[in-house]
Amino acid sequence: MSDILITLLTPRALEESVVNALLRADGIAFLSSTPAALHGLPAETLTQSEQVLGHARATEVRLVVNDARISTLLSSLQKDFAGSGLRYWTTPVLDSGEFK
Repeated sequence: MSDILITLLTPRALEESVVNALLRADGIAFLSSTPAALHGLPAETLTQSEQVLGHARATEVRLVVNDARISTLLSSLQKDFAGSGLRYWTTPVLDSGEFK
């Protein structure tokens, strides 16, 4: 089995809820998050300040999971965050490790 990188783009208002849901999930040792700017979204989905800025503010969350866990995790996120604007994509992890 191989590992998969999941990248999530979450509205800032949901960041804590999304991170907490991920930390409660089985098989996730750690994750990282960073502020992100989303470009190219329809104007009607942006707040007035985001329209002035030209982007939506979000948080990018990344975590590596075993591919056997991916469908369960994505199903859980779909159930918990349906309609919230949470976006994701997956990428195969070719290599990973820790320098000790």
